[in-house]
Amino acid sequence: MLLQWCTLEPSGPSQLAALRFTSPVRIQSISIFPTDYQPFAKSPEIVSRTEPEAFFLELYFNAHPVPQANVKERAKPSNVLVPTVIAYAGGRMDFPVHMSFETATRLMVVKGSFESVSMAIYGEVSSEIPPAPANYGPRHIPSTDPVPLHTSLDPSTFYDPTKLAYQLLQLIPEAPPLPLIIRLMFCLKPSNDDWDAPDFPYLYSDLEDYSEDSDIEQAAAVTLRPVADNTANAAFQSFSRKVAQAIGSKDDNTAYNFSKLLSHVACQHAELSRALLDSVDLASVFDARSLDEDTMERILDSTSNIDIAKAFNVQWFLDLLTSITRSASNDRHLQSLARRLLARLEGMLALEDAILNTQGAFSAAALTIKDIASRERSFGIWLASMTTHQDILDKLNENPPLSVPSQYPLPLFKTSKVAASHEEFIAFLRAVIGVSSVLAVYAWADSLPHQLCRERALGIIRLWQGVDGYCEILGHLLLSRQMIFRLECMLDNDLPTKSGIDAEHIIFNLAKDPHAILHPELTKSILALQPPHCFITQEERLSMQESAEIVEDGLSGAVDYLVQPLEQPPSHRSIRALRVALAILSQELDEQVEQVVLQEFWEKGNCSLQTCLTDVYIELNEEICKLFTVKPNVQLPQELTPQLFRASDQTVAILLRLVPHYPLPGRTIRLIVASASDLFASTDLIDLLYAQTSPTCMAAQQSRQSCIDLVRSLALAPGQATGGPLNAEIILRTLLAHGFECGERDPAHHLLQVFCLVDYLLPMPDDDALPSQWTQRVLPNVLQELWAFCSVLDIENKAHLVRRLVGLDCDVIGIGDWLLQQELKDLFQTLRGLEDPSASLQYQLIRQHQVSLSIRFLLDLMSSASLVSEWCTNVLVTDPDAAHILALCLEKLGGLNVLSSPISRIVHIFTAEPTKLVDEVKLPIALTLLRICQFGDVTSSGIVSSMRLAHTILLTLPSYLVKAQNVAYEVSALLYLLSTTPRLIGGDLPDALLGLLEWLDGTDDPAATTIQGISSATFTSLCDKFRPILPVARQSSLNSLQTRLKFPAQEGVARSPIMLPEHLELSVQDLEDLLRGPTPTPFTPPKRVLNQDALSTVTISPPTAVIRSPAATGLTKTYSNNDFRQLRQTPSSRQNTSRLPSMHVDVGSLI
Repeated sequence: MLLQWCTLEPSGPSQLAALRFTSPVRIQSISIFPTDYQPFAKSPEIVSRTEPEAFFLELYFNAHPVPQANVKERAKPSNVLVPTVIAYAGGRMDFPVHMSFETATRLMVVKGSFESVSMAIYGEVSSEIPPAPANYGPRHIPSTDPVPLHTSLDPSTFYDPTKLAYQLLQLIPEAPPLPLIIRLMFCLKPSNDDWDAPDFPYLYSDLEDYSEDSDIEQAAAVTLRPVADNTANAAFQSFSRKVAQAIGSKDDNTAYNFSKLLSHVACQHAELSRALLDSVDLASVFDARSLDEDTMERILDSTSNIDIAKAFNVQWFLDLLTSITRSASNDRHLQSLARRLLARLEGMLALEDAILNTQGAFSAAALTIKDIASRERSFGIWLASMTTHQDILDKLNENPPLSVPSQYPLPLFKTSKVAASHEEFIAFLRAVIGVSSVLAVYAWADSLPHQLCRERALGIIRLWQGVDGYCEILGHLLLSRQMIFRLECMLDNDLPTKSGIDAEHIIFNLAKDPHAILHPELTKSILALQPPHCFITQEERLSMQESAEIVEDGLSGAVDYLVQPLEQPPSHRSIRALRVALAILSQELDEQVEQVVLQEFWEKGNCSLQTCLTDVYIELNEEICKLFTVKPNVQLPQELTPQLFRASDQTVAILLRLVPHYPLPGRTIRLIVASASDLFASTDLIDLLYAQTSPTCMAAQQSRQSCIDLVRSLALAPGQATGGPLNAEIILRTLLAHGFECGERDPAHHLLQVFCLVDYLLPMPDDDALPSQWTQRVLPNVLQELWAFCSVLDIENKAHLVRRLVGLDCDVIGIGDWLLQQELKDLFQTLRGLEDPSASLQYQLIRQHQVSLSIRFLLDLMSSASLVSEWCTNVLVTDPDAAHILALCLEKLGGLNVLSSPISRIVHIFTAEPTKLVDEVKLPIALTLLRICQFGDVTSSGIVSSMRLAHTILLTLPSYLVKAQNVAYEVSALLYLLSTTPRLIGGDLPDALLGLLEWLDGTDDPAATTIQGISSATFTSLCDKFRPILPVARQSSLNSLQTRLKFPAQEGVARSPIMLPEHLELSVQDLEDLLRGPTPTPFTPPKRVLNQDALSTVTISPPTAVIRSPAATGLTKTYSNNDFRQLRQTPSSRQNTSRLPSMHVDVGSLI
C-alpha cells in the first residue's frame, strides 16, 4: 500500500531531507518520478518535481525493532541508522527495499546532490509479530512459475530471427542495412578516416581497381571494405580470374595473403567467395610448409563460411592437417590450430545438415557455433553468411517455429549432454542468430552513438540474461573484446545513466560464471571497477575483484587458494573464488602438458593435485549434504546452493580427466566414492524442496550425473598397485559398506540411493570387456558384502539386484546360486526363531514379516517374465544344496502351520514340471500342496488340482524318503474339512482323494492307515456321499479301503494356520520395548569370606623392596612412619636438587 507521497528538498549545510512516519512502517519499495509526471491517474492535480535528471541518493532508515506478541519486555527503540544507496538515472524508477519482518522504521533521512525529488513510498504498517502456533499444521507453499518471455522479444519463435534487430535499427534515422553493420562491426572494421568520411558507412570496394598485373596482397587490400551487394556477378568472375592469374609458386607470402583475402571475402556477397573458390586451385596455394600459425588462423576464420568450409573439406587438405597434428616438430599452438580447423570443417558440415535433417548431429552443430563465436572475425563471418546467403535462409525457412514454444531455448552452449529434437535445435539456432544481430545493432548504436537505440538494446540484453537459454547464449557472445570494452565504457559516467545501470547488471551477471572471468578483457574490466556504483555493492565488487586477482596470478594464485581449507560456513565470495581457481586449473590442463601442471602444482602447493582435489570435493559435498539431513542445522543463502553443486561438478571434471593416466590409491578412491554416494543421495531430495526449473534443481541433476560418471570412470581406471584389487572391487565394496552409514540422513532413503549408484556401477551384459572381468576378479571377492547389502533392501530392489548379478554372471561362477542359498539359510534361521515359545508377540510378528519378505522375494524372482525366473526355479528344485535347504524350510513352514498366498504360488510354480524335482524336495512340496488346499477361499477344483499334483509327486518318491505318517496327517485334516464343508464334495474330488488313500494303504508304515481327527461314523458318512459320484469300479476300491482304515474315537478340531502378514505395523512403544532388550533381574551378591595372607595388610613402596638387598641405597630407600618428614628438616635437605620431592609416604609395619 502507499505509505507516503512527498516531494523532498534538502536543507542546511549537509543537504539533508528527512521524512518521519506517524507509526513504525515496513518499507517495501520506493518509486521516484521525473518532473511534470502525473503518478496517480485518479489525482491528476498531483505533479512530480525531480531535479536534476540524474543523481545518487543516500538513504538512512531508523532501525525500529518490531515487538513480539505475548512478550512482556519490549525492546527499547534504538538510534541505529541503516544506510543504503540508490541511483536515479531519470524517468520513473522503482527501487525495492528489503526490510526484515523483525525490523521497521519511523524515520528516513535522504542525502544527495539534488534540488528536489518526488517519491512514492510503498509498504505496510508494522504490527506485532504473531506468536508461534501451539500446534503444527502443514501449510501449502505456493509455487511461482517464471514469467515467460514475450513473443516479441523471443527470436526463437520468429521465421526471420533478425526481426528484432531491424526493429531496433528503426530507432536510428537513415540506418544502414543489417548485413553492412555486421561486416563493419565484426569483420571489416573501418579506419578512423572512414568514420569521418561524409559517405560513411556507404564506402564500398571497387573490384575494378584490381588490375591484372597486381599481386595477391593487393587483392586482399582491395577487399578491406565491403563490396556492394548489388555488384554484378560478372565483376566477381573477373576479379576471381585476375586473382588466379596472380598466384605464382607456393611460398609463405602467397599462402598468407590468399588466406587473408579469403577472410575478407568470406563475409561478403555469397557469389564472390564462390567465384573465387571456383577459379583458384587451393592445392596450388597451400602445403605443409606454408601453413604457419597466422595463415592457419585466417583459414579458421574463413571456414565459418559454409561455402569456404566445403572447399577446404577435401581429402588432401584433411591429410595435411592430420600430419601437422601428429608431427612432433610442430609447436603445441600450431597443432592446436590444426585440430581446431579439422573440427571446424567437420562441424560446419554437421551444422548445414542439421538445419534440414531431423536426425542430425545437433550437439556437434551447437558446439561448432560456440567455437565460431569465440573469435570475433569468425563470428562476424558466420553471422553474415547466416543472414545473407539465400540458400541457408531458404533451408531455415522450411522449418516453421515451434507450434508450442518452450519457455527458453535449450542450453546447448552450456552442455552437450542435452538431447535436443530437430525443432528445438532450430529454435536454438534462431535464438543465436537473433541475439547476435541485436549485439551487432548495439555495437553500431554505441559507435555513433545513438542513446535511445543503445538503451533499448542494453535493456533487451539485460532482460535476456535473466532468461534460461538466452542467458547461456549471451554468456558466450558477450565475452568478446569489443563487447567487454563497450560495456566498460558505459561505467565511466559520474552520474547514473540507464545504460550504465544496465551495463553494471550485465557485467555482474557475466562475472557469475567462473569461466567468463578467465577472459582477460573481463578480468581487466572487473579490476578497474571503482565506486560509486549504481547496482554493484561493495561486497560484490570485492568478491569479483578477489576472483579477478586469482586469475591475474594464474596457476600460482589458483594453487594458493585451493590448498586452503574451505571457509566455514561457505559464502558466495569464497565459492566464487574456489570456482575460479578450479577453472584456472582446468584451463592450464588444456593449454599445457598435464605432467607439467602436476609438477608445478606439487612445487607450489606442497601436495599432489589429486589429493588437493579430493579434499576440495569432500569438503564441498559435506557442505551440500548438511542441507539435506533429517534435522538440517545449516542455513545458506538460496543462491549459494547451486554454486556448491557446480563447484563440485568442476572438481569432478578435473578428477575424471586425470584418473585414466594417474591412478589413485585405494584409500583416496574410498573417500571419493563415499562422498559421491552422499552427494548422490542428497540430489534426489532436490525435487521435494525446489521447482524443477530452478537453478538449484538443474545444478543438482547435473551433479547427480557427475556422481554416476565419477564412479564409472574410477572403476574403469587402472589400479595403482600391480596385482592388487581392481578399482571396481574397491568401489563396489565401499558402496556396499557405505549403504549402512547414513549419518544424519534418512537411512531408508540413503540405502535406496546407494543401491541406485551400485546399479549404475554394474556393467551391462552386452559390454564386451567388462562382464568377464567383473565375474572373475570383482564379484567373487565381495560376496559377503553383497549379501549383507541385499538382505536390507526391499523386495523389488533386492530382486532387481539379483537379476542384474545373474545376468552379469551368465552362470559362470554361480553368484545367483550362492545368493539364493543365503536367502534360504536366512529363511530357515528365521523359521527356527519362530519356534521360541518365550519370544514376545512383537518379536514373533517381526519374524513372521521377515518370513513373508523372503517368500515374496523368491516369488518375485520366479514369476518375472525373464530368463531369471527359469534359472531361479531350476536352481531351487534341481541343485542339491539349494533343494536341501528349501526342503528344510518347507518342513519348518509345515511344522509351524505357516501359510500365505505367495507360498501357494511358489509351490504351483515348482509343480509345473514335476519331473525336474529332486527327490529331497518332493515330499515337502506334496505336503505343502495338501496343506494349502485346506485354508482360504478353497474350491472343489482347487482341492482336486492340489491333490492330483501331490499324488503324482508321491508316486515318484523313493521309499527311503517316504514319511507316510506326515501325509496321513494332512489327508486326515483334509477329510475333516470335507466333513464340515459338504459343498466341496463333487466332481473329481472323491476320485482324487481315493487315490491318496490308496497310496497311504500301499506304504509299509502301519501308521499310514490311521486317520486322525474324524470318527469312523464321520468317514462312513463321507463315503456314502462319495459313492454316487465315483465310477462303479472305484466304488469297490473305496469299500475295500474303508475296512482297512483305522479311526480313533475322538473327533478333531479344525487347525488355525498362521497367515503371514504383508505389512508390519508396530507402535512406538513396541519399538522401544524391542530395542531396549531384556532387563536383568537385580540380585544381592553373596557374602564372601576374607582369606588374608601375610602381606595383605602391608603397603610397600616400591613393591620390589621386599626382595631387594639390604645394601641398596639411593632412590631405592624405603621410608616408614615419619622418617621422611624428619629428614627434610635438615638444612642440607632444603637445597635445590634435580629430583622433585616425593608426594607419597608409606605408613605401615612389616610383619
